[in-house]
Amino acid sequence: MAKIRMVSATGALFLLASCAPYTSQLQRDALNQTVPSGSLFTQRLTVEYRDLANFDAEELDSSENGAHFSRKGMEAATGQVVAPEDPAKWNIADGEAGQLLQDRGKLVDLLNKGGREAAPDAAAVAQARFDCWVERAEKADAADESVCRSQFYAAMDQVTAALNKPAPPVVQAPVDELHTAMFLVFFDWNKSRLTPSAATVVDTVVS
Repeated sequence: MAKIRMVSATGALFLLASCAPYTSQLQRDALNQTVPSGSLFTQRLTVEYRDLANFDAEELDSSENGAHFSRKGMEAATGQVVAPEDPAKWNIADGEAGQLLQDRGKLVDLLNKGGREAAPDAAAVAQARFDCWVERAEKADAADESVCRSQFYAAMDQVTAALNKPAPPVVQAPVDELHTAMFLVFFDWNKSRLTPSAATVVDTVVS
């Protein structure tokens, strides 16, 4: 009886393992067919996660990570604010994990200060490239990791520049232009009393 249970458990584990790529494919198909909604930031983030999920599954043969980023993409597609990856939850060497945690703090700070609204495209790229950097750091893929990291920093610079961009100056109209507006009012026939509608116009001009 114990042997039967062991065989059954082994079969179940094999079945789950064999189903994982299929499940990942279904999730990516759903994301690929989804029309993103929400803000400009979440719409662009959906596209970024879609591309990341497809690359993971098709080029890196990582169905697990492909499924993970597909789920994040689907959340972004509904307009949800999806957080960047937490490096502490990935198996990354301590030295690099510290750098990633520091840069994640800078990213979250820029996003919370209005980066999503000031530069939605660059902010979405920054978040997606950060997640890519985290993933590649766990895989210890130096080449791909370097690309994701450099693109992350470039996007961060764009978001920072957008947030630091001075507001356009308020142009005050010249004084003579402030007195060029004309208003027409009427009096009652052969009387000096304003009509009710004319009195309303006068009140509006005064206010």
